[in-house]
Amino acid sequence: MNGPLAEALDPELLLERATTSLANEFMQRQLPRALDMLSQVGAGEPLSDDDTAFFADTLASLACASELFEHHPDIEALHRCAQTLYDDIMTAAFANETR
Repeated sequence: MNGPLAEALDPELLLERATTSLANEFMQRQLPRALDMLSQVGAGEPLSDDDTAFFADTLASLACASELFEHHPDIEALHRCAQTLYDDIMTAAFANETR
């Protein structure tokens, strides 16, 4: 099969499109919110339940995507970035609560 349909069904192209979509979603929506949360806890403010749920969903989605796409390096890098941010945010939030 040749042409646009064959190109659209190409597994490598589909993987690339999915990876790009996940990366764009993370960079445009999830990362800015995570950085806002990091600033928030850095200023001593508590996290809301919505913030915590948002980040748990973000991590779960990236973990599932990594598994689905057989540990694709780009998706795993996004997952590691999100996990590191989550750890930093939760550590600061815990420190704020114990003060």
